[in-house]
Amino acid sequence: MNKRFFNVLFCFIFAFTVSCSSISESEPSGIKEDISFERIPLNEIFLKMINRYYVLIFSSSCLACQNTIEVLNHKKNEADFDLFLLDYQEVRKKINKSNIGVMNYQDISYESVPLLFVIENKIIINEIYGFENIREMINTMNDLSFCL
Repeated sequence: MNKRFFNVLFCFIFAFTVSCSSISESEPSGIKEDISFERIPLNEIFLKMINRYYVLIFSSSCLACQNTIEVLNHKKNEADFDLFLLDYQEVRKKINKSNIGVMNYQDISYESVPLLFVIENKIIINEIYGFENIREMINTMNDLSFCL
């Protein structure tokens, strides 16, 4: 009886291990660690000592966000710009009609991710929603000055 118990236990553990590994492979793997962009907390979004920079609100489980970061990473090799990543969980769901003109981090909200902010002189001057919109603008411009 003990031998049968251990065989059943072994089969259960083996089946559980195999099923868990197949589940984790089907889920999004999250944002790659080799990205060249720094993460920023929401309360520091307007504290950068840079005239113009970009902030991408993203979710690590969002495929469109991962693709956006890959496109931005590729663009970083061609053009010099400062971009920071902000986890969507730090930002509240959309309550403003627009973030353009916002200069207080507590007033920032989002409708969906990915969302790219253009910040100039401590004010959000543009916001671009969605992978396709961000990619289209990046791919059609020589630099990121399109965000004026």
